[in-house]
Amino acid sequence: MKHGRRTLLILVIIFVALGVGVFIQSGARLQQAVALVAENRVPTVFPFITEETQIDAVYLQVPGSRTSFTIARDPERNWTAPGQIQPVNQASATAIASSIVLLPYYRTLPNIPESDLAPLYGFNPGTLLITVLLNDGAQHAVLIGGLTPAGDTYYALVDQQPDVYVVERRAIDYLYVVLRDSSA
Repeated sequence: MKHGRRTLLILVIIFVALGVGVFIQSGARLQQAVALVAENRVPTVFPFITEETQIDAVYLQVPGSRTSFTIARDPERNWTAPGQIQPVNQASATAIASSIVLLPYYRTLPNIPESDLAPLYGFNPGTLLITVLLNDGAQHAVLIGGLTPAGDTYYALVDQQPDVYVVERRAIDYLYVVLRDSSA
């Protein structure tokens, strides 16, 4: 009987040691991920837009519908919401612009045949269209398609680039909620 208890005790100690090792390793991975974001090594969809102050207007639309929302800067560089009854909250408008400036992508999928965009990636017509007008007159767009199979990212087409981007879901969901709430 003593031999069985000792074996059980040894197995418990090994199990606890393995659990502690896994916990420490996952904590190290989390710290690495936070460090990468802090160092701004996560690529963004628009790396040439460095500040939300460069954005003069943002237009959000559900493709194929009339559901849309626009914020734009007035001559004093304050945010306005043309066509909205309520004045736009300046902090909320800045958060919208910041979401676009910081929109991360995780990878790109090159050489996707155009015939696969609608059925496989959700671009029929898409989930959300984001159009940005910069203060130098340049205009850029992101068309959001469907969710990836894992459900934590979306497929996206950026400007006229041939690759399909895999972008952060939380940022897109935030912009979609803004659009939905402003259209209600």
